[in-house]
Amino acid sequence: MSNVKNITSKILKDAEAGKENILAAAEEEKNKILSKKASAANEIAQEILQKAEADAKSKKERVISSAKLKVRNNKLAAKQEIIDEVFEKSINKLTELSKEQFLNFVKNSILSMNLTGKQTLILNETGLKFVDDSFIDELNKYASQDTPKSSPILHQVLDIAERGRSLGIVLFSAEQFRSAIHSRVTGNCSTHAYGRTNAIEIAKPDYKFVPSVYKNMMTRLKQGEYIVQNPIFRSLLSIKFPEPIYKQYKQ
Repeated sequence: MSNVKNITSKILKDAEAGKENILAAAEEEKNKILSKKASAANEIAQEILQKAEADAKSKKERVISSAKLKVRNNKLAAKQEIIDEVFEKSINKLTELSKEQFLNFVKNSILSMNLTGKQTLILNETGLKFVDDSFIDELNKYASQDTPKSSPILHQVLDIAERGRSLGIVLFSAEQFRSAIHSRVTGNCSTHAYGRTNAIEIAKPDYKFVPSVYKNMMTRLKQGEYIVQNPIFRSLLSIKFPEPIYKQYKQ
């Protein structure tokens, strides 16, 4: 009987110990599950926070960008308004200029620009009346030896002188002294007409191929008398323009 009680007691003890182990294992498993759930929940919460921060940052950047764009557009609009106002006042001012003032403005404007290549000067009806052959001759003087190489007028004149014939352009120019003209212009001229000049001028290298007899003639030419040089002539020609009709007949 005693043995039966001992066995029963041992079984109960073992059962109790097994129960404790099972409960402990269950509690441990429960804690693991809860820990994983909590970790997953934290990760989800962190992702939600990061996404919210990114969205907030993106929205902030869009708002700032939109504000900057609006400010830029307002500045450009104000700037354009000022430009339009200045342009309108400039146009009104130009229409009030005299011929001399207008031509000086055009000349100074062209010389102040660093122009390259082919350029077009657009003029209104009044401007076309002001810009005549004498004004073109005035611009031609900027092709002299003393003109800076950066001058846009010099570039244009040299381009016309060197390529004009192939483009069907004939360049006419007048200058008081041949020695003052750019060598690339005189070098491309087919015809030279010399009027009266002084001994200092004809002593310069530009006249070294002119025979002495013609040099002497140049210092004594009268009004209407010229010496013409052209490659088709074997020598220079002395010509004299007739006087106007009203001077040919005395009253």
